[in-house]
This record gives sequence, C-alpha cells and structure tokens, in this order.
Amino acid sequence: MSCEADTTALLRSGGRRLTPQRQRVAAALQHAGGHRTVEELHELMAGQPDTPMALSTVYRALTTLKELRLVSEVDAGGRAAFTWVDHSRPHHHLVCLGCGVERDLDPALLRQLGSEIRAVTGFDAFLDHFAIMGECARCRQAAAQT
Repeated sequence: MSCEADTTALLRSGGRRLTPQRQRVAAALQHAGGHRTVEELHELMAGQPDTPMALSTVYRALTTLKELRLVSEVDAGGRAAFTWVDHSRPHHHLVCLGCGVERDLDPALLRQLGSEIRAVTGFDAFLDHFAIMGECARCRQAAAQT
C-alpha cells in the first residue's frame, strides 16, 4: 500500500474529513523525511503543480495531523518542526542546541520512562517521537575551555 493510501485510511479511521489539503501536507511531510518547519513544507509544496496552498492551511492541516498522532511536533532550537510518526518504529533522539547534531536514542529508554510515568501518575504518555534538547559532549567541552 502506498503512503498516500495509508494516510487516507488513517485520516478516515480518525473520523476526520479527507481533504486534498490534508492529503498534500501529509504526503509532503512523509516524502520530505526528517523534521520540517511549516515554512519548509509550504516551500516544498509550492513547487508542486497543484493549486497553491496558503501557509495558514498548512498550519491547520498539521494541527489536525498532530491531533490524530500522525505527526509529531518538536522544538528545533526555538522553531517548531514536524515529522511523520511511524508507530511501528518509535523515533527518539538527542539534539545539541550548540552544534545541531542529532543522535538516536534507544526507544527502550522511553518505554521505561512511559511505564514509570503511568505507574506514578496514571497518565498515559504518548512517546512515539521524542526529542531531548541539550548539549553534546563536544560543545560542553568547548564551552569549558573558553
């Protein structure tokens, strides 16, 4: 099944209207890969032959996709970035605010955290995609030498 067909099925199963705008934003994010800002997605879609889409429409589509847990939003150093969530493969990483390097984080660490959160608070945290911002060893070492 294609990613477009998967997205269509996921939107419908979430009880949301299947609009061309939502489909286009979802497809653009899936095909772009990685983390993309709203502006980057808008720019990517501007090069497509379809009808132009307003930036506000991209925001609204991403909001709906986030509510359905199809898209995750992370803070990318003061700017919101979005990524497609693959529930079969949780994606977690550490992001250095100094140099921007990203390092994958073992999903088992967050499964354990999610279990502890639930046991202590009764809250079921959705940890499908998680970014932890901080400072890598190299940047920390460089800062200590100055």
